Amino acid sequence: MAKDKEIKPAKKPSSKAFINATEGLRGLIAGMVRPILGIPEPKNQR
Repeated sequence: MAKDKEIKPAKKPSSKAFINATEGLRGLIAGMVRPILGIPEPKNQR
């Protein structure tokens, strides 16, 4: 899986990669929490 490669720590972790991983994690959590809280998902996110 591509996600497994992103999780593995690099020799010199860049802040950009860390931010991308954090944003992805937030999106994943939001995707699971939104239906429970009944929050509508933004349709034009990207």
